[in-house]
Amino acid sequence: MDYNPKSGDPQNGCHNSSSPHNLSHYGDFRCDAPWDLIERTIQGMSEIKHDPDFIIWNGDSSTHIIATRRPPPMSYVTSVERIIVKSLLHYFPNTTIIPVLGNHDSSPPDFFPDTKEDKNTLFYRDYFHNSHWSHLIKNSTEQEKFQECGYYKSYSHGKVFILLNTNLYYQNNNTGIDPCDQLKWFKTEMSEAGARSVILVAHVPPGYYERTVYGPFMMTKDGDYHYNEFYIDIVTKYADKIFAQFYGHTHTDSFRLFGHPDNISTVAFIAPSVTPKVDGHSSTYPSIRLYEYEDKELLNYKQYYFNITEREPSWREAYDFRSTYGVKNLSVYNLKNVFDDISKHPSIFAKYYELNTVFHREQHCDKKMQLQDCENFEMTGCISLTMIHEGNDGGELENVTFYGSDFGYGENNRQEYICPIGVKLDGYNSIKVACTSKNNTYDPNRACNGDERFCHIPFSRFTFFGTHNAGTGEDISSISKINCAFKNQDLNVREQLDFGVRFFDLDIIQSKNLYNCDGLESGHGKYPELGLYRCFGKLEIFVEEMINWLNEMNNRDVVVLYFGAIDFEESTYPALEKLLKVPLINERLNKDYKTNKKWPTLGKAIGEKNNIFIFMRTNNPIDDKEFHREVPFHKKHKQTLSKDDIIITSTYKDGPIGTDCKTYVDNAMELCHNQGDLLKVAAFGAGFKVWTCLWESARICNPRLKDAIEGCQSKTEIINFIQMDFPNYLGKNGKVPIDVIHNMNHLN
Repeated sequence: MDYNPKSGDPQNGCHNSSSPHNLSHYGDFRCDAPWDLIERTIQGMSEIKHDPDFIIWNGDSSTHIIATRRPPPMSYVTSVERIIVKSLLHYFPNTTIIPVLGNHDSSPPDFFPDTKEDKNTLFYRDYFHNSHWSHLIKNSTEQEKFQECGYYKSYSHGKVFILLNTNLYYQNNNTGIDPCDQLKWFKTEMSEAGARSVILVAHVPPGYYERTVYGPFMMTKDGDYHYNEFYIDIVTKYADKIFAQFYGHTHTDSFRLFGHPDNISTVAFIAPSVTPKVDGHSSTYPSIRLYEYEDKELLNYKQYYFNITEREPSWREAYDFRSTYGVKNLSVYNLKNVFDDISKHPSIFAKYYELNTVFHREQHCDKKMQLQDCENFEMTGCISLTMIHEGNDGGELENVTFYGSDFGYGENNRQEYICPIGVKLDGYNSIKVACTSKNNTYDPNRACNGDERFCHIPFSRFTFFGTHNAGTGEDISSISKINCAFKNQDLNVREQLDFGVRFFDLDIIQSKNLYNCDGLESGHGKYPELGLYRCFGKLEIFVEEMINWLNEMNNRDVVVLYFGAIDFEESTYPALEKLLKVPLINERLNKDYKTNKKWPTLGKAIGEKNNIFIFMRTNNPIDDKEFHREVPFHKKHKQTLSKDDIIITSTYKDGPIGTDCKTYVDNAMELCHNQGDLLKVAAFGAGFKVWTCLWESARICNPRLKDAIEGCQSKTEIINFIQMDFPNYLGKNGKVPIDVIHNMNHLN
């Protein structure tokens, strides 16, 4: 929930009032639900069914501000809960309301103490009382149990409700076998329950996310799946005791089957959310669900949705499960048949996919995709598709096509891109393919950083659109999500090289056990882990990945690696040198380094084929007098800096080298002359970063390398001449970098 319904920054879940974004009265697809939408939802529930037997509240009512932003205080979280409790009791004064905790019902998110010691149980006690859940959970035994670790048992209408705190297993720091002894308690309660009597309710479900290859949700911080496995073991063992399972968390509409494909034992239902925001790529219409049941059988449910794009929206029925899928009830047998129909029939899959976000669609599935979920596209430098298929005799999937607008290449971009697949859908397939425009043929030796569109940009004005933080997934400066289209460091070194990346700018730091990374880590700044940087730990890990790939790719002419060694301990340098001097690599190291211990300029390096060039940088890698002439910086410019001015700095010299485009361009020749191997610039504006004039610097600097550079169409290696360091990948005017760069490169 968001208190402010009028405005807010989508990058912040719209939880602020200072942003220029104007939102609709009932919210925005990029944002959490404003209070008006929450209240209209509860009111709509009472209009649809004013006297239900009970209401299940699946949790996650507080802010969904992304994890890298400063979370709201716990007082905000509980205040949201109190408002919702008050509204629920107002519209349903005589109805049993059954709540469970969601992973965002804490501060920071996903924080749930995992022992029963007094110092930790204070969290659950305070939450229980400050959120007014005591008005909903009235039985003293149930209250005491909840205040231990956030899980409890309740009774209503002849059913036993097992209400679990599965947030203990989600993105948490828990590593024990059984945090809070919840699984032990769960197993005991299930063993003592009667047949078809238990309604199992939790927020985080077991299993994987259906829209992308992500999960399982339940795992330790070390990536161990045993929570997921233990949980499923209990559910399947006591499946005959379960009347129904209800989960939330994904914000989407789906169901889960438990058991062997030939012997499904139970089913879980996951309802879509009231908040329109799903994840970084999807949204949904706000939804609520009404179930119908008899004593021993779940009969049906009707899904309702609220179209926030309408001027005067109202709650209306989205679909009736029984009539939509042609079944008599929601039995395990019937749900298995529905699953089979979805798997075998593209039209039924398309229907299911549409209902998964309750009619709100942001992607376009090509008919050739058949069984595939087009959310399984993953942007990594060029476009990558991760395909997962289970089942046999699915035919052959030749290719997948989509439009450029589907992945942020301009809202009206109808350029078709094709992803060649060419696999038979038998058994289990998990592959990655590179996708290019429909009129091009993908050749990893020709692709510029994996994207052939760069080949069409004139080299006289070529600018690389990445940053030295490229691929981190987060922007440290403004702490905002970036488009995964521009990620590459989330791949390991081998994957990046195989994918066509020909340039590395890894800022490597000695992490000194920061955030559970002891040793080397890619990144920079005070909190590199906030940007999803990679922890290499030992230097050997990084170098081993690089060497293994180079040994397999000895037919390549040139591979250029730029290895930024920052804050290394002194012993690191001889260790790196020793590691690189394996027989094959030693023969292919640049001769200048072997004889003079100096790396060549980029221009010279390109001219000498059949070598591997590893460019290393430290805090002070070059002699200032020989390689760098500092451009005077006048303090008066800083004092009078306006939003239209920029300060340009060079990574080679930590400090300003100019205050406006003219100063920079006038001195660019000196910079290029003295730093011929690489010029990396950062343009800082007054509170933001801009790209102004960088294309001009590229035009001036690139001729310095023209004798060593041939066109993109004829060379196998791709070199980046200018690398811009900017945090906001969508740009000042909301444009994607490739469009901005393309336009700049075509200026007179």
